[in-house]
Amino acid sequence: MKSKTFSAIFLASSIFILVSIFSFTILVDPYDVTGINLLHIKHKLTRDGRLQKINRIKELKSIDNLILGSSRSERLNPDTVNKLIGGYTYTFGVGGAGIEDALGLLLYLEKEQKLPKNIILCLDFISFGEGKPSEGFYKIPELNFLNSQNTNQNYAAKLFSIDALRASFKTFKIHMKHIEPNSYIDQNGFLKSKETTPSGDMESIKRVADYYYNFNYKKGDIQFSKERFEYLNRIVIMSQKHHISLYAMLTPEHAELYRMVESNPKLFHKLGYVKQKLSSITPYYDAMILNEKTTDSKNFEDAVHYNEQMGNYLLEELLTPCNNKYK
Repeated sequence: MKSKTFSAIFLASSIFILVSIFSFTILVDPYDVTGINLLHIKHKLTRDGRLQKINRIKELKSIDNLILGSSRSERLNPDTVNKLIGGYTYTFGVGGAGIEDALGLLLYLEKEQKLPKNIILCLDFISFGEGKPSEGFYKIPELNFLNSQNTNQNYAAKLFSIDALRASFKTFKIHMKHIEPNSYIDQNGFLKSKETTPSGDMESIKRVADYYYNFNYKKGDIQFSKERFEYLNRIVIMSQKHHISLYAMLTPEHAELYRMVESNPKLFHKLGYVKQKLSSITPYYDAMILNEKTTDSKNFEDAVHYNEQMGNYLLEELLTPCNNKYK
């Protein structure tokens, strides 16, 4: 009898704890899945930028200007774009994003009849490398135009994950203490942060440069994907079809990493190949060069992530017609 009572209490307690945890996660809603901010939380802290940003885009009635790219593009300030060409700008820059993320989002917006007037497409040298898309791409059905079987995690599953619970506690803690977090994504998709590591830190720049050269660029053995160049071509065709102005840019790297690429004949040849392929598909602004901006460490947080100051410079070069910097 006692064992049955204990089992019943244990089961009831477990259910109560689980319901409480799930209710707390729904209430905080770190990924903006429900769109209901009952606690009036100012900053949501998550590690899944795709999910947070796709939910934000669903809320928006229209977007005039859309920034697309990897985490590098998160430093392009939408307000700067608004000043240069007008309208409302949203930044869909997410860590690990490939060209397939950009195409997937545009296909989704086309279906929803919410395509922007202008697209700022940020392309990294590595954007066209061979390899599977990231797991984050597969798990967002709005992006995954490849119809992969890996799309098996719906929003409810994501909301009730350990990652969501961790993000909920962190978000709630910051909210209750009225603390400005070190970094967060604002309502326009822009990554705002306090500089815990100041721009110009050469130790950070060299560490990331070594990592990219050895692992991402494989010391020159990186191979490129025909499919990903075709994804870019589809974006160009879609832009022409819907009369969208497309501003494409090959993103810059700090001189420390660029010189490593330049000193490797095989890798430097492959960079030339990528640039040639890009120019055969669309005009683009080539920012992956050596100049006074890319050699100035104060413009970079590490070897591949430029800061907001550099981002503003790039936007002015990209969006000011008289500059005529396109290849």
